[in-house]
Amino acid sequence: MALRGYQRQAGRRDGGITAIALADAAAVSLVAFDRATGNAERIETAEGEQFALYRFREDAARFTETATAEAGFLKVERELTFPLERLDANQRQAVTELLRRSHAGLVAVVYNGCGTAHLVGMSSTLGNAFPLRVRRSRLDSGQEPADMAAEMITLYNEDASKAPLFTGELTIDGKTIRADGTES
Repeated sequence: MALRGYQRQAGRRDGGITAIALADAAAVSLVAFDRATGNAERIETAEGEQFALYRFREDAARFTETATAEAGFLKVERELTFPLERLDANQRQAVTELLRRSHAGLVAVVYNGCGTAHLVGMSSTLGNAFPLRVRRSRLDSGQEPADMAAEMITLYNEDASKAPLFTGELTIDGKTIRADGTES
């Protein structure tokens, strides 16, 4: 197959993460992938299960994906880092929940600033064999009154392919979240 090249497209190139939808890996019952594009078009959860939506300041979360190719094999490492602010009982409960559920693994839809989303923790090649897990959790009270007091959560996984784009919709607590991050 010949190389197709790359042509820069007009449109938003904003960085950052606007929201993350997380679910237990075992709760995801189906992911439908488009064979031509490799995009994840539809995600279904088991009866009574759904994704949970995490939102934060526009400059607070980060998704990185590092691909290395050695001897014809592709290894992709991902980190998803986001804060849970306000060191209160609500924040502590959310951190504890993520730490406990991390052992069995998590799947995420990561909504980014340029209006697209990625499916992380599940792939068309390896399924949910390598879901996201908490790599670290770091609480920082800050030092100055203007500092953000938060616990930074870092989720991590490895896979054999880049994270697919998610082009479908999720229903979370009765709201429809589209792939561009807009709600209705």
